[in-house]
Amino acid sequence: METVRVSTSQHVDIDYPVAGLGERVAARLIDFGLFIAIFLIFLLFFSLTGLINSGRIVVIVMLLIFGAGFVFYDLICEIFMNGQSIGKRLLKIKVDQP
Repeated sequence: METVRVSTSQHVDIDYPVAGLGERVAARLIDFGLFIAIFLIFLLFFSLTGLINSGRIVVIVMLLIFGAGFVFYDLICEIFMNGQSIGKRLLKIKVDQP
Protein backbone atom coordinates (compact mmCIF):
# COMPACT_ATOMS: atom_id res chain seq x y z
CA MET A 1 0.00 0.00 0.00
CA GLU A 2 1.33 3.40 -0.95
CA THR A 3 1.67 6.03 1.77
CA VAL A 4 2.43 9.72 2.01
CA ARG A 5 4.88 10.86 4.67
CA VAL A 6 4.35 14.24 6.35
CA SER A 7 6.98 15.79 8.59
CA THR A 8 5.64 17.97 11.39
CA SER A 9 7.36 20.96 12.95
CA GLN A 10 8.31 18.75 15.91
CA HIS A 11 10.26 16.45 13.52
CA VAL A 12 7.71 13.65 13.76
CA ASP A 13 6.93 11.75 10.57
CA ILE A 14 3.31 10.77 10.02
CA ASP A 15 2.41 8.24 7.33
CA TYR A 16 -0.98 8.39 5.62
CA PRO A 17 -2.24 5.64 3.30
CA VAL A 18 -3.11 6.85 -0.20
CA ALA A 19 -6.58 5.98 -1.49
CA GLY A 20 -6.55 3.74 -4.53
CA LEU A 21 -8.22 4.38 -7.84
CA GLY A 22 -11.07 1.97 -7.08
CA GLU A 23 -11.92 3.76 -3.83
CA ARG A 24 -11.91 7.13 -5.57
CA VAL A 25 -14.14 5.89 -8.39
CA ALA A 26 -16.52 4.28 -5.89
CA ALA A 27 -16.74 7.54 -3.93
CA ARG A 28 -17.53 9.47 -7.12
CA LEU A 29 -20.19 6.93 -8.09
CA ILE A 30 -21.79 7.30 -4.65
CA ASP A 31 -21.87 11.07 -5.14
CA PHE A 32 -23.33 10.70 -8.64
CA GLY A 33 -25.95 8.26 -7.36
CA LEU A 34 -26.85 10.81 -4.69
CA PHE A 35 -27.43 13.44 -7.38
CA ILE A 36 -29.62 11.09 -9.39
CA ALA A 37 -31.65 10.26 -6.27
CA ILE A 38 -32.07 13.96 -5.44
CA PHE A 39 -33.11 14.70 -9.03
CA LEU A 40 -35.70 11.91 -8.96
CA ILE A 41 -37.06 13.13 -5.61
CA PHE A 42 -37.39 16.67 -6.98
CA LEU A 43 -39.01 15.34 -10.14
CA LEU A 44 -41.47 13.26 -8.11
CA PHE A 45 -42.24 16.21 -5.81
CA PHE A 46 -42.85 18.61 -8.70
CA SER A 47 -44.99 16.10 -10.58
CA LEU A 48 -47.11 15.33 -7.50
CA THR A 49 -47.70 19.01 -6.78
CA GLY A 50 -48.46 19.75 -10.44
CA LEU A 51 -45.72 22.36 -10.78
CA ILE A 52 -44.07 20.53 -13.64
CA ASN A 53 -47.18 20.96 -15.80
CA SER A 54 -47.73 24.59 -14.82
CA GLY A 55 -45.15 26.01 -17.15
CA ARG A 56 -41.85 25.68 -18.84
CA ILE A 57 -40.17 28.27 -16.62
CA VAL A 58 -40.54 26.06 -13.52
CA VAL A 59 -38.73 23.20 -15.23
CA ILE A 60 -35.95 25.54 -16.39
CA VAL A 61 -35.51 26.98 -12.89
CA MET A 62 -35.47 23.48 -11.39
CA LEU A 63 -32.79 22.35 -13.84
CA LEU A 64 -30.72 25.48 -13.22
CA ILE A 65 -30.78 24.97 -9.45
CA PHE A 66 -29.91 21.29 -9.84
CA GLY A 67 -27.14 22.11 -12.34
CA ALA A 68 -25.64 24.76 -10.05
CA GLY A 69 -25.62 22.25 -7.20
CA PHE A 70 -23.92 19.68 -9.44
CA VAL A 71 -21.26 22.14 -10.61
CA PHE A 72 -20.48 23.59 -7.18
CA TYR A 73 -20.82 20.31 -5.21
CA ASP A 74 -17.07 19.80 -4.84
CA LEU A 75 -16.52 23.42 -3.76
CA ILE A 76 -19.33 23.24 -1.20
CA CYS A 77 -17.92 19.99 0.20
CA GLU A 78 -14.44 21.50 0.33
CA ILE A 79 -15.70 24.44 2.37
CA PHE A 80 -18.22 22.83 4.70
CA MET A 81 -17.06 19.20 5.02
CA ASN A 82 -13.25 19.59 5.25
CA GLY A 83 -12.64 18.38 1.70
CA GLN A 84 -14.75 15.24 1.97
CA SER A 85 -17.76 14.64 -0.19
CA ILE A 86 -20.48 12.30 1.03
CA GLY A 87 -18.99 9.42 -0.97
CA LYS A 88 -15.50 10.08 0.41
CA ARG A 89 -16.84 10.27 3.93
CA LEU A 90 -18.68 6.95 3.54
CA LEU A 91 -15.51 5.28 2.25
CA LYS A 92 -13.34 7.07 4.84
CA ILE A 93 -11.17 8.82 2.23
CA LYS A 94 -9.71 12.11 3.40
CA VAL A 95 -8.20 14.84 1.25
CA ASP A 96 -4.85 15.83 2.74
CA GLN A 97 -4.31 19.57 3.12
CA PRO A 98 -0.61 20.44 2.61
